[in-house]
Amino acid sequence: MSNVKFDVNHPKVVQITGGPLANSETSLHRKQAAIMFTDIVGFTKAMSRDEDAAFRMVQEKRSIITPLISINKGVFVKEMGDGTLSYFDSTHDAATCAIKLQQTISQNHDMDVRVGINSGVILMDANDVFGDVVNVAARLESIAPIGGVCVSKEVFDELLDRTGYEGTNLGLQQLKNVGRLVEVYALKAENLGHPDLEKYEKSQVQAHSGEDIPSLAVLPFKNKGKDEDEFYAYGICADLISDLSSAGKLRVISMNDIENLDLKQLSSSEIAEKLNARYLISGQLWKHGEMFQLSVEVYDSKTAAVLWSDRWQESWAELISVKGKLADGILKIADINPEENSGISETITSNAEAYELYLKGKHLFERRKDTVDTESARKFLVKAIDLDPNFVRAKIILGTSFEDEGLFEKALELYEEAHQNAVSADDQSGKILSSIFIGHAYHSLRKL
Repeated sequence: MSNVKFDVNHPKVVQITGGPLANSETSLHRKQAAIMFTDIVGFTKAMSRDEDAAFRMVQEKRSIITPLISINKGVFVKEMGDGTLSYFDSTHDAATCAIKLQQTISQNHDMDVRVGINSGVILMDANDVFGDVVNVAARLESIAPIGGVCVSKEVFDELLDRTGYEGTNLGLQQLKNVGRLVEVYALKAENLGHPDLEKYEKSQVQAHSGEDIPSLAVLPFKNKGKDEDEFYAYGICADLISDLSSAGKLRVISMNDIENLDLKQLSSSEIAEKLNARYLISGQLWKHGEMFQLSVEVYDSKTAAVLWSDRWQESWAELISVKGKLADGILKIADINPEENSGISETITSNAEAYELYLKGKHLFERRKDTVDTESARKFLVKAIDLDPNFVRAKIILGTSFEDEGLFEKALELYEEAHQNAVSADDQSGKILSSIFIGHAYHSLRKL
């Protein structure tokens, strides 16, 4: 059965992290939609005081929201206690429904409601919706002002294309238990609750500002698991450096420069000074069976403060997705729009087993001591490609292993195949990396 995780801080949020429901292509399909979450403020306390009164409050809210969702071309998915989940084909319809809901409640009813709206690609089966877009919408609802509506920047940008929408920018906010940094807006309209800006300023994550190019160093992640699991931490760190280096408009310190320092003997400020990096990203990874824990901090050496810290505990199959969220958050701190860097994502591969083999091969090859290590690394990489024939980065590392031995034509063949895969998947990072290595191979061939 599926691994269904209930968030203890927000029990209405359910994440599908594995099992047949999460992995079955036959039972799930994808759809672009706007997700709306609603919640009654103080419902738990109301239940403890008077269960009958609290239940009547739920019925009253249901009688208001159900026809509004229908009128605004939405689909009511489910009710979770005092909360509701629905989706719409357009952000305009979702926002119109949310505003009308709050206005109706504020004028005629003795209850307070919060609303959160997010948009993107959701996963659907016959009776429910899932995915990161849904989880973010639930978190936006949880931080919305009483009687107000909070939306993501993606939603607000779409609403700006229509007249009649205004909003207050609440800045880059950390959404706990989702692992996302999201730029949040509170919608403005008559009878809508207004945000306490001072409260949101305190929780805001400050993005890079100024004309200087942001510089950052991804320090080697610490392996908190077994010694033989060291390749996990190394591989995630190396992949993150590669992702960020492909984004442009920022300077990423190379792994070689970082490994030349004795990090254990230096403070964070000293590391930043020696590497000439403003931002330091550090982390710890612990793999335990089919689960992993990943904790990360982003340190700003200019202010000597931790800008963002987060922690994930997920099934191993979610590691690729978490790495994508981490890269996305770092780019937002660097004030770079991740949407303009579509190669920076969790789509490196959708096969968790292939990714694990890739990490093993990458770690073994980059730490190789002899040809035996190289051959062992190749076996892992070939197995990864067998599981995912479109695995761009596995092909690039495999090609590098041949180029390292002077087999440039074999390397070029793999690089060109990787480039074709990247073009087909519109993987910007993969296209850039494969093009660089194609250039290396041609240059080497010309020198023969």
